[in-house]
Amino acid sequence: MLNHPYVGRRRLAYPKGNECNFVAAFFHLSSILLLFLSCIHFGWFRVYSSARCASHLSLHQFFTVGYFEINSPETSKKFPSGDVLVTPMNYHTASAVLPCITPEVVNLIRTIIMLCIIAISSSVVGFCLDVIGPKRKLLCFIRRNGIPSVVTVLLIVAAIGVCYLTIKALKLAVYSANPKAVIQVTYAYGCYCIAIAGSFSILACACNILQPTSGGSVGGGGDDVMAVVVQHGHRHRLVDDWDGPETFSVGLSNMPAPPPPYTP
Repeated sequence: MLNHPYVGRRRLAYPKGNECNFVAAFFHLSSILLLFLSCIHFGWFRVYSSARCASHLSLHQFFTVGYFEINSPETSKKFPSGDVLVTPMNYHTASAVLPCITPEVVNLIRTIIMLCIIAISSSVVGFCLDVIGPKRKLLCFIRRNGIPSVVTVLLIVAAIGVCYLTIKALKLAVYSANPKAVIQVTYAYGCYCIAIAGSFSILACACNILQPTSGGSVGGGGDDVMAVVVQHGHRHRLVDDWDGPETFSVGLSNMPAPPPPYTP
């Protein structure tokens, strides 16, 4: 017979429905923080160029709408040999002037921003589902199969692919105007942050898929059994008409008559 304190401890360890997953919620929260940091703090591209291009590019530099300036005098650089190296275009933002930035580069970087915002939203949905533990069948299906985590990973993979296209666009913009220019573009901390965020989303998906489901997760069957055992803090008998051990005792007087002997 179970006592009342035991039932209370069991309900704390296994919440009703067993739909909450705090480990997966932790990984979702880590992914959200890394995506935020990559968007508002870290740089994404490092540029080494003889054309006086911007040394680094971040996503927060493209949050506001700017304008382009073509062939400004400040972009030219004259060498002793007489060659003049001119950056193809400048992009003016609210806080800085970014040389070597073309409309194609701006569109690609804003595509990365859009993908990151959608990935953050998907991770927030997954975090809420893991913390709340919904009981509706559709929401349970979404949470148990890690659909928000899968969407986040796919968006991060797409953002990394757009980063590769952005590097090619930066190099092409400089080479098209100055074939003799020397430029090298590498990834910065922002790209590595979203890669780590994708890893955390994969771990969150694994935690949701591998989470065991109890028999009382649908309809509260496990809690109904406990309600039979304990109600209002008092013990109740699971067998009616309990009169002690004699209830299950069988005497010789109650035994049926033995069968007749076998005769071939």
